[in-house]
Amino acid sequence: MFRGTMISMTREKNILIQNCDAKMRQAEIQAEKDSIAAIDEYKKHEKHQCRLIDRLMKDNGNDIDLTTYEEDLEDKVEKLKTDLLDIEIKLGEALRTAYGQFESKLKNIKQKMVEVTGAFAEEAVSEAQTFARNVKQHGIDSSESLKNHFDLLPEER
Repeated sequence: MFRGTMISMTREKNILIQNCDAKMRQAEIQAEKDSIAAIDEYKKHEKHQCRLIDRLMKDNGNDIDLTTYEEDLEDKVEKLKTDLLDIEIKLGEALRTAYGQFESKLKNIKQKMVEVTGAFAEEAVSEAQTFARNVKQHGIDSSESLKNHFDLLPEER
């Protein structure tokens, strides 16, 4: 029973570790996807602005004011930085949450294993003590029996 219980709890612990690992990897993958999407969105806007500037330069010559376009791109860069920071913060929170859940469940499993091991040790000690008492009693009984047997034998000298 002890062995089966320990094997079961060890499996449960290993599954918990695998699930936590999978959740953390999934959170990292999602953060990477979100980051790539945010960067792609910025790149599309930047490309659109560059094409617009090129078109305006062709139509109007080199006499265009780029200040508005620069400010627009600077705003988009700031938004991108903010979005990436938000993604990083969400990733950190997801990892902390997954680890927190993992840690508390793992502590519970370990505590159960300690309790089961303690109960097994107590039972083993109790059985060993009972066995020792029985062996002692059997020895005493055998000694008495042998003593009586020798007493019944005629003395030879």
